[in-house]
Amino acid sequence: MDRLRGAGILVADTGRVIPDTCRITIGDRRANTALLDALSSAL
Repeated sequence: MDRLRGAGILVADTGRVIPDTCRITIGDRRANTALLDALSSAL
């Protein structure tokens, strides 16, 4: 989550409700591309 946030992706920590989870909402194609790029870099 920290790496995604560092890339400017809004991430909600939902770990209190469901352990080890987060929520990411994608608004448009540009946001989806940014998320995929950030995930590739984080992994």
